[in-house]
Amino acid sequence: RSSLNPTRIIFQPYSKQQIKGILKQRVELGLEDPKLISEEWINQLANKTYENYSDLRVGLKSLFYLVMDIEKLGKSLINQKKINEIFHTAIVDIQRERIRGLEKNKFLVLVSFNAF
Repeated sequence: RSSLNPTRIIFQPYSKQQIKGILKQRVELGLEDPKLISEEWINQLANKTYENYSDLRVGLKSLFYLVMDIEKLGKSLINQKKINEIFHTAIVDIQRERIRGLEKNKFLVLVSFNAF
């Protein structure tokens, strides 16, 4: 039997606590000043990520956009509405990446479903 045969691996979704821990670790390792990102914002992003099928890519991209907006707009202009906008933008970006990664025949099937 060849070791090259594909085996399906199913990963369990991250828990809220795991998501929060990963986002917090990214803040601590990736920023010169980790206090730039409040615990409240990490909690909000972790909760939203968990509610979005625990897709950590969305949480990490949201965190990236949050840091970019803080640098551009200032910390005082970040509120719940802005967090929601950032999260929505991250979801759209991840969906675009998924679609770009589709094989041509799978992409055509997706497009055909949307045509109706």
